[in-house]
Amino acid sequence: MTYRSSAGSPRASGRGGAKSSHEKAKIKGRKHHHAKKNDLEETNVKSPAEVADKTLSQIGTLGKQKFATSPFREHFTYWLVNIKSILSEFESEPSINIDEQFTKEVSAVLSKVENELEQKRREEISLEGVIESHSSNRTKLKKIETDYSDKTRELTTRKNTEITRLSRLAESIQGELLQIARIQAGIFRPISKKTKTAKQEEATQRLNVVQKELDSTLKTFEAEQGKLDSEYAKLKETITQQIDDQQKLMENQEVDLSAEPRTNACDSLMKTVKALMQRKNPIAT
Repeated sequence: MTYRSSAGSPRASGRGGAKSSHEKAKIKGRKHHHAKKNDLEETNVKSPAEVADKTLSQIGTLGKQKFATSPFREHFTYWLVNIKSILSEFESEPSINIDEQFTKEVSAVLSKVENELEQKRREEISLEGVIESHSSNRTKLKKIETDYSDKTRELTTRKNTEITRLSRLAESIQGELLQIARIQAGIFRPISKKTKTAKQEEATQRLNVVQKELDSTLKTFEAEQGKLDSEYAKLKETITQQIDDQQKLMENQEVDLSAEPRTNACDSLMKTVKALMQRKNPIAT
């Protein structure tokens, strides 16, 4: 009796043969993994309400943002980039379907706030010029006051010197007149009455001339001082007014004047997002 060898029976081998149980399990596992991944991706898609809430919260935060230090214009570009990034992320969400109205409204709001921030940027730059001018004017005012003091001191010195000279001259002539008055005049005296009288008249004339010069000198110096006071007052008033005006402008130096337009822009954008959600999903809104 002969037996058929078991080695001759067909086996699953080679490229053309049936897949092994291990390979089948791997393929099944891959299919299961892909299916699970797709299910996960679908599960991770945020609902329109979730996307809108997140966007509104982010815009609201930027609307309340305060720039602590000047120059505030250095923060403008970064703030605009953040706003646009939030809107771009909102528009790219799969569950959000924006429309033409939304695009137009957003574009209008962004254009407006960009123009307003540019205006604030120019105002800040202009304010820096005011600050420099204010500092320069304060230096000018100090110089005006110093010059006035120096000129007044110099004028006073000249006045005192001249008045002292003339006063001493007048005193000298007055002393001379006293001496002449004490002279005993007569026929039997060293000096006649006529000569004495002539000396008195001549001395009196000289005294009158000195007194007139003294009066004239006083008036001249008073006029010079008056002119100096008037010029100083005008210069001081002009420069002081400029300093006061500049000081008022500088009160806004440490105030972020961009806060209001930025807040208004964010409020408008939030209304635009809410309006879009109302149009697309009125019941949920």
